[in-house]
Amino acid sequence: MVRKVESTSRNSLSSPGSEPAGRAAIAAAYRTPEPLCVPPLVEEARFAPAASARIQRLAGGLIAKVRGGPAQMFGVEALMKEFSLSSPE
Repeated sequence: MVRKVESTSRNSLSSPGSEPAGRAAIAAAYRTPEPLCVPPLVEEARFAPAASARIQRLAGGLIAKVRGGPAQMFGVEALMKEFSLSSPE
């Protein structure tokens, strides 16, 4: 069975002034100059010292594992090693 879906425009779904808070915030920030809007966002994105320390420990451990293991080749590099340009294939 096929259901017919009626098309509705954005304007018919909400009356002026009834936008959700998130959409209103986006509309208010539209085309705000970067020097005004970035600094508060950077501050909001900062981690608490305890969380930052956990992140540093985790990242350090992951980096040590990657650097300590054998080097793996990917993509073209692996293809070039497998099939040398001087081979008759």
